[in-house]
Amino acid sequence: MGLDRHLGRDLRDSARAVRKNPGFAVIVVTTVALGAGANTAIFSIVNGAVLKPLPFSEPNRLYILYEKTPSTQRGSVSFPNFLDWQRSTHAFSSLAAFRKDNLVLRSKGRLERLHAAMISAGFLSTLGADPILGREFSAEDDQLGAGGTVLISESFWRTRFAANANVLGKPLQLDGAAYTIVGVMPRAVQTLKIPLFSPGDVYVPVGQWRDPSLRDQKVTTGLCVVGRLASGVTEASARAKMSQIAANLAAAYPEANRDTGMNIVPLCGLIAAGFEPFVFVLANKLARMAWAVLAKNEPYRPPEIIPLQKIVTVLREKLNLSLGYRFITGTGPCVRCSVTKPQLPALYLAESPVLT
Repeated sequence: MGLDRHLGRDLRDSARAVRKNPGFAVIVVTTVALGAGANTAIFSIVNGAVLKPLPFSEPNRLYILYEKTPSTQRGSVSFPNFLDWQRSTHAFSSLAAFRKDNLVLRSKGRLERLHAAMISAGFLSTLGADPILGREFSAEDDQLGAGGTVLISESFWRTRFAANANVLGKPLQLDGAAYTIVGVMPRAVQTLKIPLFSPGDVYVPVGQWRDPSLRDQKVTTGLCVVGRLASGVTEASARAKMSQIAANLAAAYPEANRDTGMNIVPLCGLIAAGFEPFVFVLANKLARMAWAVLAKNEPYRPPEIIPLQKIVTVLREKLNLSLGYRFITGTGPCVRCSVTKPQLPALYLAESPVLT
């Protein structure tokens, strides 16, 4: 009874306060709504980038390999260099190449441009994923003169073939050539959104590409390389061993590989880094909305940087994650991952930062 009486009195007092100052009530409700929305959005980002592991087997062993030159630390790789890396390395249990492309599908007399990707044999096994149906490309598929084989994405399979389990063996005409569907890509591949690459609707063997530039050691064609770290090999050891391979190639092919080294970057860090622009935009919009509500007559003056230091601290202490962070005024905050942990994007408010 006492609780009911106090609750009723509190509700009457609240209603009376709202009637006396409705503007303040609107500000309070709006501010709470903005805070709840921001917390939900930020948790979704942190959950996707840090707490939720990549949908691959042992994702912390996955690295992206780049060519390194005096002008760039993360350049695409020439196909002949990839093949040499693949033959020479013991630091990685497997390497696979991939590049984005566009192909034209002819279907029922109509032409349609599709997002496509070229991948090497062993692409899925290197990632640690299995096709939903069928198989991935074999070494026999991944060479000039082989029969046209194609893997399709899960979304393409569902929208174009109504998720028909009998899709294997069906034909597709791409860029005027006949292909046969041999498998359906797992949904996990859709998370592979990194610089120089984005997932496609269809996937064809890169080794079948007839463009002469692919086999020119002096030419890079947007090729990325993913590697699975061998058991017992550390990142530092792999970096040293791959750098030695790059040095050997520079000595063997000085005209093509002079001043060309290599760089390895954890895949988890690259994918998490893709959240940074979105986090910045979200934070900036929320700041402007809050300012418009709370200070209608004041010009908007965003603080230079507001990092999510508390989130980093909680993750480190409660989840025992090895996270380090540094903040660079003028270029935006940067949170670095360790060998085995993903990168955590930092939330900040700034007028026009340069994202790194």
